[in-house]
Amino acid sequence: MMNEERTQVHHPLIFVHGAWHGAWAWELFSGYFRGEGYECRVFDFRGHGARVGESLSPFTSAEQYVEDLEKVAAEYEEPILIGHSMGGLVIQKYLTRRRARAAVLIAAVPFNGVPLSTIMHLMVKVPLKIVQLSLFQRIAIDRMDLVRDLFYQAGTAENIVRDTYEKVVPESPAALWRLSLAGKCYPATADILPGTPLCVVHGGRDFFVTPACQEKMARRYGADRKFYPEEAHNLMCDGRWRTVAQDVDGWIRSVVETG
Repeated sequence: MMNEERTQVHHPLIFVHGAWHGAWAWELFSGYFRGEGYECRVFDFRGHGARVGESLSPFTSAEQYVEDLEKVAAEYEEPILIGHSMGGLVIQKYLTRRRARAAVLIAAVPFNGVPLSTIMHLMVKVPLKIVQLSLFQRIAIDRMDLVRDLFYQAGTAENIVRDTYEKVVPESPAALWRLSLAGKCYPATADILPGTPLCVVHGGRDFFVTPACQEKMARRYGADRKFYPEEAHNLMCDGRWRTVAQDVDGWIRSVVETG
């Protein structure tokens, strides 16, 4: 039910999921924002979520995911984009071609990929996955403990971790290369078009993107920043998701006209 005391934001929200995930990752966020009067659109990249039956080639690239976003965004005038992890990188690339009314980057992979420290940690934690990646095999997060370690924290409720474990799908190695070592061939920030307000949202216990890299990204883009020291990578699914959603809602209303 819409909160009638809040003015309506006259720009639709498009939620962009991250690697291994799908539109399902935005269930809590999209429900909250619909209740606050927003028009919300969630969608799956090819080979993810409800589109898991579609062929996902080992060569499916992050650039093709940008194309998926472009097809959805073309249906709207001046959408607000909210992206998580790889979805945040996809948004950065999208903004080099088109403007949005605003964009929120949640635990977003920087334009030049995850920090080298993350890559080193992955080589120690999941060496077999790194070998599979080097062989251009699709990478699955196929253990509950990996789901917790990579996306959540020790205190995250078991049902939240299990729900994610049951829904994640293998990811394209080409896309994962772009998020990691291949990303080092790119500049730290995208040459985005001027005019889109940005907000960087991140946690202090994130396995993939460190607070330092998120602070640098926000500073380089001249973006606002919201930091949650006790949160991990999946801020939109974990126990304090509502606090994060409320803060994002407040930021959107501060930069976008309401009426």
